[in-house]
Amino acid sequence: RYSMIAFPALILLGATILLPYFSISYDQVRTFQQMLICMSGIYGLVVIISKKYTVKASYILGTFVVLYFIFVSGTWAYFTNSSTVPAGLSDNSYDSVFYYVHDSDLAAGRWLNSNADNKATIVADNFAVDKLRLELTPDRSLSISQSLVPSAIPKNSFVVATKTNIITDDAFASVNNTFITYTFPFDFLSANKNTIYSNSSATIFK
Repeated sequence: RYSMIAFPALILLGATILLPYFSISYDQVRTFQQMLICMSGIYGLVVIISKKYTVKASYILGTFVVLYFIFVSGTWAYFTNSSTVPAGLSDNSYDSVFYYVHDSDLAAGRWLNSNADNKATIVADNFAVDKLRLELTPDRSLSISQSLVPSAIPKNSFVVATKTNIITDDAFASVNNTFITYTFPFDFLSANKNTIYSNSSATIFK
């Protein structure tokens, strides 16, 4: 009778682990973790109590733990060259490219904080804005625009291209809770603005 509890729990637990890889929007993190705790505990209890299936169930549980680690740690994503690989395993992962703050990005923020006029407009995409704000002091009344569409870039504004923009050649925005990418307007900026700051990776146009 214990196997009747163990195997459905194992199936549910496996489905819960695999679900994030097949779902477009899976953000119920707390529910996901609670299900893991509850179901893995039940299965472990069954393995301990059951005598008839102890050896067999132990092998099944051990295999499941190994597979669980491979999926959750990002090892599977790393070897399949997936964009979901954690930043700790690859410098080219989604998290690393978009969320990692490079020294060059911080240096660009410090330069803006020291040289941009108080009422200047800074243009950068969603990810770049968060990185620049780490160095922009709160008392500065700088206006920040996140639209890099050429027709929307003010004439006397500072336009920032971070290392991420340069690596991917893209700009990033969130429209109605939808993440979109579009080509960073390097050609437009080169033709209509001057490069006033550049370090190893980040560039500022005006």
